[in-house]
Amino acid sequence: MNPLRPEDFFSWPDYEAVRKVTRHRLLDYIKTQRTVRFPSGAELIFDNRQTLWFRMQETIWMGRLFPKKDSLVELDAINRMHCGMGELEAHLSPLDRATLPPEPDPWPEELTLEIATRPALILKPDLFRGNYLTSAWDRGIRFRWSFSDSERTLFSQLLLGINFRISLQGIRETSEPLPLKVRRSLLGDWETLNISSKGMQG
Repeated sequence: MNPLRPEDFFSWPDYEAVRKVTRHRLLDYIKTQRTVRFPSGAELIFDNRQTLWFRMQETIWMGRLFPKKDSLVELDAINRMHCGMGELEAHLSPLDRATLPPEPDPWPEELTLEIATRPALILKPDLFRGNYLTSAWDRGIRFRWSFSDSERTLFSQLLLGINFRISLQGIRETSEPLPLKVRRSLLGDWETLNISSKGMQG
């Protein structure tokens, strides 16, 4: 995926002029096409170039920055969150702290993706800790799943259900089934990467 560059972003005054409309549109996109929810209220939000652009742009706005002049210290970290073919990356939004024991950095003991084959196919993610972003949009804990070709094929079969299971500080629960809109959006990311890869080869 093409890395984000300083010239891809608005300066904070230019963004402020369009922020209300842009923010509403992208938050709706994230809510309806990039989010899986758990009964506890935790949310697993899948990132792609659009969501990462939004996070960085909000950071620029909050910091009153001018991308072509100011150093964007977070941009390298943002670009490392881009996925390759057969990868998914998501961040788990913090659970309601009022429901958890005192703990400065709740860390899931387990978060797995389950495809409803028989028997179920269970994929464990790589865990990402220690994000150094200051953006308010990235306070969660990051995960990346890598799929083999056969696993990607199963993920693409819309008749097979997909859930996520989490274990965190005594809370064990299963997410809602991966919504169809979200699944199609994730598959669209892979299709875009596939087309881009073929274009570079051609």
